[in-house]
Amino acid sequence: MTSFDCKYVWGWLYCDGKVMNDSVVGCVYDKNVVSFVKLYSNWNYEQVVNVVYKKLFIDSKLLKLKIWRRFMNPMTNMFIVALMVDDDDVEYMFDLLDDCGS
Repeated sequence: MTSFDCKYVWGWLYCDGKVMNDSVVGCVYDKNVVSFVKLYSNWNYEQVVNVVYKKLFIDSKLLKLKIWRRFMNPMTNMFIVALMVDDDDVEYMFDLLDDCGS
């Protein structure tokens, strides 16, 4: 696989929905996208969380968000989801796109 230098990705933001399992593509959402956000590869977890709060017009003091990321499982070629909780999860998200991780 050819590696590319991924500087950012566009994140699709969903709210108030459920993750559903689809036998053809894997995990899908039962709601429409509410917004998009540009996530830079040099960001840490706190920066990602802050931009999501800002984009959704949510006060972080009033509501705690859970941020999930959807990605292709290379073994099954189906989408899976995982909770994003720290800097390692953000780095891993870009490593999957870049094929630059070890």
